[in-house]
Amino acid sequence: MTISPDPRDLTGQLPKSPGLTAEATGADLVPSGHDLAGYPAWFALGEDLLARRAYSDALVAFKRALELAPGRREPYFYLGVVSDTLNRLAEASRYYAEALKLSPEWPEALYNAAHVKLRLGDLEDARSMLENLLAKRSDFTAAWLNLGSVHACEDNWHSALQCWREATRRPPIII
Repeated sequence: MTISPDPRDLTGQLPKSPGLTAEATGADLVPSGHDLAGYPAWFALGEDLLARRAYSDALVAFKRALELAPGRREPYFYLGVVSDTLNRLAEASRYYAEALKLSPEWPEALYNAAHVKLRLGDLEDARSMLENLLAKRSDFTAAWLNLGSVHACEDNWHSALQCWREATRRPPIII
């Protein structure tokens, strides 16, 4: 099945997911075909809803997954992704911080947390996170681009240009 960029049908409604037994409306979310109380089912439902851009419902599913497995880093990460997408930056920052407490060297969490810090104007934390990430993963093109943006926000144009040049030497970002 192919999902178009906007999976809504002509009525403006999201199509029913084969993983839902009821309309996805927050408290009515129920994963089907799985152990209803299980972490994997709720996490998979959250991923499905995120892919369908049903962000509020994805938050509910990932929060339920987190309740069932509080020591897992992934629900925190995806709660950060959804919150970031909804422009709830302070909330996203808190979720990424929790994911990083559980897995301090997780490159994607470091990158996303730094990106949110940059958007919040917390340049010192953003710079620190990006420099930490790049010390371990110098091939992370997007991190070079964001570190350049941090330097530009600090009016350090020489360092910004160096970072952006470094990004051009790295593999392209494929979305």
